[in-house]
Amino acid sequence: MMKMKMKMKRNLIHGALAGLLAGLVSIAYQMIYSANMLVDFSAIAMPLMILISTTLGTVIASLGYWLLKRLNWFGSKTDLLFSLLFFALSFVSIYSTFGAPLPKGTLHSELFAGLVIPMHFFPLMLWLLMKPVFEEKTAK
Repeated sequence: MMKMKMKMKRNLIHGALAGLLAGLVSIAYQMIYSANMLVDFSAIAMPLMILISTTLGTVIASLGYWLLKRLNWFGSKTDLLFSLLFFALSFVSIYSTFGAPLPKGTLHSELFAGLVIPMHFFPLMLWLLMKPVFEEKTAK
């Protein structure tokens, strides 16, 4: 029971840290994009909401990963399946960016998708990047 709680705690920390980093990367990307494209969507894609959504998303993903590992339905293929599922959900989430309701008079609204679509993949990238740090070490 204690080992299961430790694994869950490690997964939650993994998700929270990956989400926070993905949020910071997204905010940095937003600043770079805005400066280079001469647009400001920060009133629509608010930095605090970006930070919250990336963190919440990766924590939920980490809980899903923990559950898949615990159930062990897919054995050694669990990591691959989870990565594919995380990617698929990230890809599906970009659909909402097309035709997103923007305030009337928004200048260069066609550039909004170019700002937010890459952000949908930052949580996946940071989660996978940090995964080796949080993997349980097995004796060989």
